[in-house]
Amino acid sequence: MIFPTVGMFAAAWLLIVSFFGLETGFRADLAVTAGVLALPLAFASVWSFRAGMALAIVGAILAVVNLVVPASPGGLANYAVCAAAHTA
Repeated sequence: MIFPTVGMFAAAWLLIVSFFGLETGFRADLAVTAGVLALPLAFASVWSFRAGMALAIVGAILAVVNLVVPASPGGLANYAVCAAAHTA
């Protein structure tokens, strides 16, 4: 029960992170998109294994983008923590 809650918090963070200026450009757009996808998936993962797997895929996409697209150290840490939270 704790992991869907962590996923919801990470999704909410991804939705608001672009307002703080931590992410810009493509990374900000991806953060908002991942947050919009992850919020209902985290909620549904309490009952559905497939929703949990889809949430893990969203986290894996964030992890891969974090390795490929350059960013500031704060932006790299942001995606790393959110990717770990979604794949947990």
